[in-house]
Formats: sequence, C-alpha cells, structure tokens
Amino acid sequence: MKNIFTTILFSYWDPNVASITATAAGILHIQLRKFLFYSALGIIVWNAIWGIVFFFLGNFALNFLDIKYGAIIFAIWIAFLFIRNIYDKRKIGRT
Repeated sequence: MKNIFTTILFSYWDPNVASITATAAGILHIQLRKFLFYSALGIIVWNAIWGIVFFFLGNFALNFLDIKYGAIIFAIWIAFLFIRNIYDKRKIGRT
C-alpha cells in the first residue's frame, strides 16, 4: 500500500490497465478521495504526454498506426513471447 501513487500514476498510460488498477484500488479499500486525486493526476499527465507525442509526430504517427505497422509490431511481440517461453522452459529444465 506504500506505492499507491506510483502504481496509479504509471497505470494510466493505457485505459485498460487503468481499469484493472481501479478495480484493485476498490478491492484494497483505498480511500475514494485519494484514489480520485491520484487518478486525476494520472489522467492529466498521460493525456499531456500522449498529446505532445502525437502533436510532434504528426502524420508519421497516423501512418505508424496503419495496419501493416500494427501487424509488424504484433509479430515482433509474438516472437518475443515465443522466445521467452522457450528460454523459461530451458531455465526450468536446468534446475
């Protein structure tokens, strides 16, 4: 419970992660006023960051969000998970 602020702040980079954090905050009985304050700060910070990033990237950001780049990123992510899975299985086999 000592890292409430940083957990809430860094989870608001993505709304899906933030919803899980909000559920966890309710389960842990975090004070509503404290949660709302930290959530508002997280929303302001991450909206500012993403707004600045996309403002300066401009059309490149729109092209980057195209389906072919999304497919490439997805393929890299799947490859990473596959390699990590193989590594973990080998690591468990050695012990």
